Amino acid sequence: MMLSSACVGRSLEPVTGWQCAASSNSPGSDPPTSQHQQAQRHGLEQPLPPFRLWPATAQVALRTGVYIGLFGLATFCLPGATFGVLFDSRLVTEGWVRVGGVLATLFGWYYVGAALDDAAGRTPRCFYSATTSGRLFLSVAFAGLVAAKQCEPALLWLAAANLVSSLTMWRAVRQRVHAERHHVTGADS
Repeated sequence: MMLSSACVGRSLEPVTGWQCAASSNSPGSDPPTSQHQQAQRHGLEQPLPPFRLWPATAQVALRTGVYIGLFGLATFCLPGATFGVLFDSRLVTEGWVRVGGVLATLFGWYYVGAALDDAAGRTPRCFYSATTSGRLFLSVAFAGLVAAKQCEPALLWLAAANLVSSLTMWRAVRQRVHAERHHVTGADS
């Protein structure tokens, strides 16, 4: 499925995942414009700016991707040592811990890809919106599992990390939307 420029563009106007899915190119819809395709090709050919010049959203996404990916790789390669830091590793088989490590690595990869797109000028705003709300849900769900005594209290560390990261991304997106609106309209706020 290829997303239209309505979802992957320079603007960060808040959207929902449903709006992105509705605006994506499905069979029978118009293909991306040649201008859109040229912009994508142009963005891929340009070197990325130095990290300090990346948008805050891209910086947050890259940091998130790196820590999730490294945690996933460590959990996959050393399941007992990594998982055992927070949890009783006797409660879950090593194979399932490694499955979690693979998934975390994959999620980290997604964040890194989104950050690189953002740094190249192709803002993945639907991804950012989905991860912000998704990680907020994850935090609440983890806290609920601990409150229901179905999981160890150490899970609250992961809930807190996801909550902080979600709010950091939300703040970066809001600041960027404000800056873009201010830049486009020239209005004071």
